[in-house]
Amino acid sequence: EIFMLRYITLFILFSIFSFLSWSFFGLLFLFNVIILFYIIDLTEQQTLIKKIIFVFPFFISFNISSTFWLFQSDQNYSFITFFVNSSIMLFFFMCGTHVNKNAKLFYIFVWVASEWLLTKWDLSWPWLIFGNVLGNQWYLIQWYSFFGVFGGSFWLLITGLIFYKILIEGFSKKKIILVFILLSFPFFSTLYYLYPSPQNKKTENFVCYIPDRSYLKSSNYNKTKKMLTLLNEKKIEKNSTIIVPEAFYFIEPYEITAGNLSYLFKNYFRKNNVQFIIGSEIENDSINRFNGISFIDNNNVLFRTKKKYVPISEYTPKVLTPFFGRTTYLKNRNDDNKIIFKKLKSMPFVCYEILFSDFVANHSYNSNLIILLASEDFMHGSFFGKKQYNDLIRIRAIENNRYLIKNSFEGTSFLVSPKGDIVEKILCPVTSVRVPIINKNTFYQNLIHFINYKL
Repeated sequence: EIFMLRYITLFILFSIFSFLSWSFFGLLFLFNVIILFYIIDLTEQQTLIKKIIFVFPFFISFNISSTFWLFQSDQNYSFITFFVNSSIMLFFFMCGTHVNKNAKLFYIFVWVASEWLLTKWDLSWPWLIFGNVLGNQWYLIQWYSFFGVFGGSFWLLITGLIFYKILIEGFSKKKIILVFILLSFPFFSTLYYLYPSPQNKKTENFVCYIPDRSYLKSSNYNKTKKMLTLLNEKKIEKNSTIIVPEAFYFIEPYEITAGNLSYLFKNYFRKNNVQFIIGSEIENDSINRFNGISFIDNNNVLFRTKKKYVPISEYTPKVLTPFFGRTTYLKNRNDDNKIIFKKLKSMPFVCYEILFSDFVANHSYNSNLIILLASEDFMHGSFFGKKQYNDLIRIRAIENNRYLIKNSFEGTSFLVSPKGDIVEKILCPVTSVRVPIINKNTFYQNLIHFINYKL
C-alpha cells in the first residue's frame, strides 16, 4: 500500500511538472529528473517485467503532458506517436538502469547517447530531447553554443542526480562544490545574456513574403503574379533575398524552368536584381514527390529537397508501408543544395529540419545566418505547439550564434538574435528585414562538423 501510494503521488507530480516545464518554465524539469532517479531506486529490486509495468506509464505521461497539443492535430497519429516514443524511451531507460543497476552515471550517458542516435533514423521525433525544455528560458542556456542541446540534456540529468543525492543522503562538501559548478552555467549565461552584444555593421537585406492563406489554393501562375505585383509595389532593395514560406508551390520543375512561371520571373528580373527562396512541393511525376525549396534568380533555377521528414505523416519507411500506406514524399540526396549554399552563404531549412540540432549545426557551418521556411499548419492553431516550436528555434540560434529569420504563413514570422531574443516580428505581407551577418563558427558547430566529417 505504501509503495502504491508513493507510486501514484510520483506519477501525478511527474505529469504536472512535465506540463509546466515544457509549456512555461523549463527549469522545473529538474523535478522530473529527480523523480526519475527516485523511480530507479524504488524499482531496483523488481523483476524486469514488473519494472516495465511500473516505469512505462511515466513515459506515456511525459509524452502526453509535454506534447498534448498533438491531439489537436491528429488523434490517431498522436496516439501512435505517444506509444512509440514512450516505448523507445523505456527501452533506453532499461538499458541504462537494469543492465547496470548501481551506476546512475551509466544511465545518464546511455540516455544522452540515445538522444543523439535517435536523430539519425527515419522515425526521428527530436522534439522531446531533454535539453530542448530550457528553450523557454533561453537566457539561461547561452552556453549551448559550446555544448548544444545534448549538453543541456546532460546538464539536466547530472544536476538532477546531485539534487536527488542531497535529498536522500544529505549535504557533503563534494556535493556542494558540484552544485556550485553546475549552477554556474545558468548564472554566467544570464550575465552574458545581459551584457550588450557588439553591433554588426555588415548586414544583408531579406524580404519576407507572407501569402494570404486563402490565395494558396489558386494556380501557381496566379500566386506568382500576385506575389510579384506586391513586390513591385514595395520597390524591393537591390540584391535582396526574398523568402516565401513552406509549401507555397505545388509544382513540377519545368513550370519554373520553361513554363509560364519562367516568363513572369524573367520580366520581374529585368527591373529587379533579387533572388527567391520559395517553399515548394516538387513533383517530378505522379509518384516522385519531394518537399523542399525552389531557388530562383536571374541566371538559375535550383532545387533543394527536405532531408528530415515528419515520420509517417510525411515519410514512411518501406517496412511500415503495409501498415500506414505509401509514403507522402521521397527522400533524395542528389539536389542543388551545395550550389544554393554557395550563393546564399546559408542553407534554407524547411520546417521540421530545424528540430535537429546537429543537422542544423553541421549545415550552418561557415554560414552567414540561418534561414527557416516554415508552416505550423500541422498544429491546427495550437498555442502550445507553436510556442514550443518557437522555443526550439531560439535554441538553434544560440547553438550556432547566428541570426535566424523565420518566415511562416501559418505561425509567427520573426527575426531571432544569436542570444535567442525575438528582435523583430514580421506582420505585413511584404516586410524587409536587415539581418546582421555573423560567420564565426561556434565551438558546437566545429565539434559537430568534425564528428560528421570523421563519420
